Amino acid sequence: MSKYSAEIISNETINGEDFLHRAKSLIPFLLSRSEMTEKSRRLNNEVKKVLQDNGLFQVMQPKRYGGFELDHLLLFDIATLLAKGCPSTSWVYANLAIHSSMLGYFDEKAQHDVWNSYHNNLVCMSVIYPAGHAVKANGGYKLSGNWPFCSGIDDSQWNIVAAIVENEKIQNKKKRLFLVPKSDYQILDTWDAMGLTGTGSHNVVIDDKFVPGYRTLPEVRTRNGDSPGTKVNSNPLFRIPMQSISSSVMAGVGLGTAKGALDHFINETQNRISTYSGQNSMVLQNVQICISDSSARVDMAELLLRSNIRDAIDQINKGDLPNQKSKIRWRRDCAFAISNCYEAINMLFNTSGGSALYKSNPMSRYFRDMQAIASHIAYNTQASGAIYGSNILGLENDDLDF
Repeated sequence: MSKYSAEIISNETINGEDFLHRAKSLIPFLLSRSEMTEKSRRLNNEVKKVLQDNGLFQVMQPKRYGGFELDHLLLFDIATLLAKGCPSTSWVYANLAIHSSMLGYFDEKAQHDVWNSYHNNLVCMSVIYPAGHAVKANGGYKLSGNWPFCSGIDDSQWNIVAAIVENEKIQNKKKRLFLVPKSDYQILDTWDAMGLTGTGSHNVVIDDKFVPGYRTLPEVRTRNGDSPGTKVNSNPLFRIPMQSISSSVMAGVGLGTAKGALDHFINETQNRISTYSGQNSMVLQNVQICISDSSARVDMAELLLRSNIRDAIDQINKGDLPNQKSKIRWRRDCAFAISNCYEAINMLFNTSGGSALYKSNPMSRYFRDMQAIASHIAYNTQASGAIYGSNILGLENDDLDF
């Protein structure tokens, strides 16, 4: 067992603070493996084992299958900590961990298929409906498609993909999620990216495979608080509309990336002598202002994200479903928060000088990974801003899936 592994204690006695302590202790280890993770373009095997040994993948997994059923805010905090060590690792981790809660929305038989024989099985996901198409068949569906951005696919035993059912006459049932085993899809080695390089976010291809009905879920039932999984998973976390707050949770990776960059910049500055002036960088006013401005952006992003995630948890714990206005605001805010993390890292990178250009410099990795995170559609301020603005102006938008 690695020195970074920890004994897994009962899911009835462990608490969020235990997991946060474990995640914080892993930051130096992740930093030491970050270059290896980038070169391999996937989650490092040793890192994966340590995450599993510490029970981190199972923080939101149903207790019935060895999980802890802890909330979205804890996952956000863990992802933030891990990203300070390695953003790619944190991105894969946060995706696979939150997917364990999303599987909890599916029929009990589907959950049984994944976890009955092995509680550590991991589930990848690609929610891009136009990438797949399905047709009704006897007892289920025939599914085909080519889905991009399947982060963590190399380490997953199952995948949830989205598709449109072509011969479904009921409009709000045309969008559907499909749970498929690894044996039913082919992984295409497509992920050779400049940022989040170590996430293995390859494409998967499925060619006319049968998926039984119980392993599918209409998109509309992921957001009405009454998914099939609620019959066996009574914890309120399985009633939160699936896509409503997940982007805010995943934004913890961007926040942690910015925090890691800020910590690195401060540490380097305290010991750095300017090549040209011979001055200690600490006394340069532009450096001091950079620290102030970037840290203010990072602090603002954290306050905004934590407030919205807590708002969602409080609403669902009171038995309420978040209304459309809340969900649209959360999507606006998480994009705005990431844009501020993006600006903070750009400032830090630009003030770091030529040394930040070297791939071996952690600042280079933080900078490149932040570019990748900010490119995600959920963090596009133009897209989220248009949705929010049109809603405020009273215009209808019937195509929202969160």
